Amino acid sequence: MTAPVGPARWHGGLLYALLATASVAAVFYCRQNFGGQVGGPISLEKMLWLNYTVTAWFVVPAFLVRHPALDPRLRGILGIFLASMITRGAAELWLIYVAFGWSPLYGITHDVLTIGLVAILRLTLRGHPSDADSFNTAVRRYCTSIQLALVAEIAFAALFYRMHVHQDAVYFAPPTAAFAHINLLTRWVDAAVCADLGLFLWRQRRALFTRPTEIRGALAT
Repeated sequence: MTAPVGPARWHGGLLYALLATASVAAVFYCRQNFGGQVGGPISLEKMLWLNYTVTAWFVVPAFLVRHPALDPRLRGILGIFLASMITRGAAELWLIYVAFGWSPLYGITHDVLTIGLVAILRLTLRGHPSDADSFNTAVRRYCTSIQLALVAEIAFAALFYRMHVHQDAVYFAPPTAAFAHINLLTRWVDAAVCADLGLFLWRQRRALFTRPTEIRGALAT
């Protein structure tokens, strides 16, 4: 028989990961703008977008795939998505910092394939009993947010590709007049996706930041 559970206790792993990601993003921003790193300077808008993508596409899914209250099918979808993003991230880092041959077309291709893959996998969830569960419903909506954010990423990459600056190993949009249109669009997208992510984390804070505790020594009946 399953052991009885007591009051939920604080489980801060996700919060610590979020704070660590934000700290690394701040260091990366300083290194790109003041350290002369490969890729060139980066605007604040693009730094916020990068922080969002790492958080929403890597950190949060990594915790969700291990969450005991999440439907196994949904954990499987997020697991496949996370594996795809990790593979893409490794390839992108190598092409940017080792081969100096990253092209926005690579990212666009991966984004389109990922959107389609998640859409196909989500068909398996139709009519599933977990639909009635608020946490599972929220995570399914979170998957939709991921797909929409990938659409925004495609738009950014397409605008960047048109400028041909990646051929000169410029991989980030700096805060200059030439990139003002990209940074302006990114600013609006940042506001939308960060608000959406913040609402998800806040509304699901009980499921994400606490865990029920088992009552030790309880008698089975």
